[in-house]
Amino acid sequence: MTNTEETDLDRTINVLLHEYDTLRAEILARASSRFQLVGLAAVAATIVTAKWGTGKYQNLIVWVTIGATFAVALVIWLLFLYYINRCAKRLREIEDQVNRALKCPALMWESSLKSDAEFSWANKLEYAETKYGKLPWRR
Repeated sequence: MTNTEETDLDRTINVLLHEYDTLRAEILARASSRFQLVGLAAVAATIVTAKWGTGKYQNLIVWVTIGATFAVALVIWLLFLYYINRCAKRLREIEDQVNRALKCPALMWESSLKSDAEFSWANKLEYAETKYGKLPWRR
């Protein structure tokens, strides 16, 4: 590999790592915001119920408020989940690009996450070894 190719590879990896860091920060921010918005919806429902939940239509107002709060919270939760999954998909792509460029599993957090619970750390290491060869620290 020539010096120019190494410099180009370094630049490419640095750009990918910067995008990786940005996406990880966005995932964390969206996850945090998701809980904050659901909490805000619950507070708003409590205020509405306390202010107008008395009198002739008390039960109706309470149940409509609970239903509306649940619906809003569910929409917020699912919308943020959609955006988090989009970011996570791109993170997996970046991890694969960086790992292929480095020819070792330097990044493997999102790539190694699987939906099935039996995918343990031992399985993650085994997965990385089958994809990239023997890990240096496990020799």
